Amino acid sequence: MELNKNILPLSTKAHRTLYFVFCTFLVLFFTSCYSFKEGRIPPEIQTVKVFNFTNQSSNGNTQLNQGMTDALRNRFITQSNLRMLPIDSEVDGDIEFKGSISGYTVLGTAAAANQTTALSRLTLTVKIDFVNNTKPGDQWSQSFSRFADYSSTQNLLDVEAQLLEDIYFQLVEDIYNKALVNW
Repeated sequence: MELNKNILPLSTKAHRTLYFVFCTFLVLFFTSCYSFKEGRIPPEIQTVKVFNFTNQSSNGNTQLNQGMTDALRNRFITQSNLRMLPIDSEVDGDIEFKGSISGYTVLGTAAAANQTTALSRLTLTVKIDFVNNTKPGDQWSQSFSRFADYSSTQNLLDVEAQLLEDIYFQLVEDIYNKALVNW
């Protein structure tokens, strides 16, 4: 069998280039096939109404209800294409959220020497009532709870704002996913 001498073998550099092009093609192909479920808000849902949260916890910051309301509203305003309806609007939102702060607790979590605790945990619990007005019967009520730990050597008043910001973020993600992603 005679080899065709006009065909030159590929150099190592050419092999690397072809390999790189092939891998890039595969990555682009498979990422274009994958879509995030979060991005699939049904087209019939175009408006959202978030009512002001009430604070039914027996203790805690008096601004908890406003902080949680703002966090949930901001999630829809900044990270979705839904139009936020004012709460005094007589028009129902395609989806609606009513919520209350039902728990605010601070407990020691990690034992330390001298019968003290090394860490304290701030826990916030909210109860959410959700209604999807585009699908009759698509509604639910659920409590969500999240926490953040901090050193017991710190004063809660000094770290509370940052802890609550972190907790609000986690709660809002849980609520959003339950309502629109159905995880």
